[in-house]
Amino acid sequence: MSNPLANIDNICFFDTETRAEDHATPNDGNVKTAGTYRYAKNSFVIISTWAIGSGKLFEVSLDRGFDGDWLCWDDMPRELHEFHKRVEQREAWYAAFNAGFDRAAWNNGTFDFPRLEPDMVIDVMAQAVASNLPPSLEGASRAITGRGKQDDGKALINLFCSPRGATPQQKPEEWARFKTYGLRDTDEMREVWAHTRPLPFEEWEDYWVSERINERGVAVDMELARRASAVAAAEAARLNRELSRWTNGQITAVTQTKRIAEWVYDRLEYSEAREILVKEYDENASAEDDDEGDVKVGKLSLEKGRIETLLAFFDALEEKNGKLAERDRLIVDVVQARQFGGSTSPFKFDKMVDQHDDGRLKGQYVFNGAQQTGRFSSKGVQVHNLTRDSLKKYEEESIEFIMENLTEN
Repeated sequence: MSNPLANIDNICFFDTETRAEDHATPNDGNVKTAGTYRYAKNSFVIISTWAIGSGKLFEVSLDRGFDGDWLCWDDMPRELHEFHKRVEQREAWYAAFNAGFDRAAWNNGTFDFPRLEPDMVIDVMAQAVASNLPPSLEGASRAITGRGKQDDGKALINLFCSPRGATPQQKPEEWARFKTYGLRDTDEMREVWAHTRPLPFEEWEDYWVSERINERGVAVDMELARRASAVAAAEAARLNRELSRWTNGQITAVTQTKRIAEWVYDRLEYSEAREILVKEYDENASAEDDDEGDVKVGKLSLEKGRIETLLAFFDALEEKNGKLAERDRLIVDVVQARQFGGSTSPFKFDKMVDQHDDGRLKGQYVFNGAQQTGRFSSKGVQVHNLTRDSLKKYEEESIEFIMENLTEN
């Protein structure tokens, strides 16, 4: 049985450029912070570009300006209306790069457009990654020796896509360039599709299931998330104050990894402990370069495994000697502050607050997100990497503290 999704005549490539609505908050008007689905509900499509099969490129845009105007389905070309009839019969499909975004923009940022269901769209990014190309249109296009994206694209996005950005009337030349930016994206996307292995129909069926999951989302206890976010922020502030006090102001934040590693390394009296932090030596330096007679250090690391090994070293030292010297205890305090304060897990609550859509996290899964293996990956809150540790007997008490002793921000 032939794969209908391998036939370019069954594919319509499309791309959308969007603008945040005037009422959008700084968070909701930024797709990076708000996430695809929340941003889509606070933005509208200003440029839509298309290519049916190997046919010509065309665009429909809000040339009249953005004052309450939206793209309407009736404004779309007759060829697109005819193609959409085939899509509704599942005889043809739309294709976009990072298609979840463009499908959400179509469904939320246009007027009277027919709804795009997940199984009406395929993702050229997923197909590109399956062929071991980069997960960006620029990277994938360059990898197949294409033109890549238009050089001034980011500048044009910054110019037109914010709530109080420029209008076509204010910047007509730049607006014309922005339309060519969208057309070029669509053309390069089509080239990437044509130069990569078509995914079997069965794999696209898996993709459509994952997109339905992304669209439905997962329910989140937002009251707990908001208050846990406040706890994380308060604890980070406390640790930063302690670090500054312990180090006489040399370290002021748990995020200053390089500074912490150098501070700790310089105070370690044991060569075996110093060795734990060394990631890479400077092979061009001599032993005389170091006051301790050791090889000059090139790079230090405070990655999780090295921190755990260093703390285990001091645990063993304390057990052997009965206690730690004051200098060593201070080192342990600083390292533990980095260990607990440097974790990104508590700040996932911030992303839950920023990206939830009516109490649900959406668009978290990325189909074919991991190159070569083809497994799913995650973005946003990264639900694949949520910490599973339990507070055991203290868990109920801790949740009660979070809910009762902190007010919502």
